[in-house]
Amino acid sequence: MPLRLEKQIDATKKLAVWEISEPLSFFLEKISIHPDQTLLEEQQLCKACTRFLINHLLNKKIDNLLAYSSKGQPLLDQIQSKISISHSKNWVSVYIDTNPEASNIGIDIEFPRPNILKLASKFISPSDIDPEGKPEMALLVWSAKEVLYKIYAEKALDFKTHLSVQNLPQLQGTIQTETTQKTIFLEHLYIDNKLLVWSL
Repeated sequence: MPLRLEKQIDATKKLAVWEISEPLSFFLEKISIHPDQTLLEEQQLCKACTRFLINHLLNKKIDNLLAYSSKGQPLLDQIQSKISISHSKNWVSVYIDTNPEASNIGIDIEFPRPNILKLASKFISPSDIDPEGKPEMALLVWSAKEVLYKIYAEKALDFKTHLSVQNLPQLQGTIQTETTQKTIFLEHLYIDNKLLVWSL
């Protein structure tokens, strides 16, 4: 069972990371809703694994409550819990906060990207951590901004203009638009060489 990480963040927040090596049937036996058969098998696996991890984290079979807003944000509204989901290749991460009064949460998992420094000018601003030519630092900024984007939950957000990431000394991100200014503390770790970032 490739549960690569299960972490209790605080009294109401918990996350898990799964590396998929099982066939689709393994997950279908344990979830309520079968994925769309028109999807590619890899997509079906990720969706089924996501639902499996929801059940695992909450210790009950409630994956049928997973829904998505009109803007694509995952929801567990019927049980008044916040959820964030990320997947990269065959790795899936799910983060849940069962506090009914909680703000949005975010999680992101990333594989190393050899070309990340070539793309850095598109998402790194002068107020961000300086990657100093290090791909792993550029990837950290990218992944942290993915988390901030999920927390904001609005499509009209520019990674370079509206989001910034600092390390002062704890990793934190800022969302700043004409109507919003919010600072989010973040945490990160590596599982093998995969980067996982989540909000606190």
